[in-house]
Amino acid sequence: VNDVAVTSSNSSQTSTPIKAASDDSYPSGLRANYALVMLLMAYVLSFVDRQILALLIEPMKADLHLTDFQIGLVQGLAFAVFYTVMGIPIARLADNHSRRMVITVGIFVWSLMTAACGLAKSFLTLFIARMGVGVGEAALSPSAYSMLSDYFPPHKLARALSIYSLGITIGGGAAY
Repeated sequence: VNDVAVTSSNSSQTSTPIKAASDDSYPSGLRANYALVMLLMAYVLSFVDRQILALLIEPMKADLHLTDFQIGLVQGLAFAVFYTVMGIPIARLADNHSRRMVITVGIFVWSLMTAACGLAKSFLTLFIARMGVGVGEAALSPSAYSMLSDYFPPHKLARALSIYSLGITIGGGAAY
């Protein structure tokens, strides 16, 4: 274990060595990479879900008799506001409870609400279902970032977060 000397700006205190975390204090590489792949797959699916709605605009408009304004509300406001606002309390929940369970519940909620979007018969039900998708998807990233920081040492964390972030591109491309 590497010792790192820490000095204080107060000259009356002496330097005290503290132990730096070693790679041994993290889960095995296999376990960490497995977690990374599972989180990446979830992130890919979340972006597929976001993009598919954009591909179905015309059939939805015709089926539900929606205006362009209503489509904008469903794609933007319903999802984005709840995704953003709910991300904060869900991140707090992930700090205090099992992040794996927070992610699991989030995936369940967004999957259920995605199915509800497919069954929607009116603008209001579609809007409410998209709000639910936003809430469910808000559980993934805060929990994933926290989990990855526990699974990878600092010198490997940037690469792990970059791989996780590939979910945006892969998911967006897979939807199209």
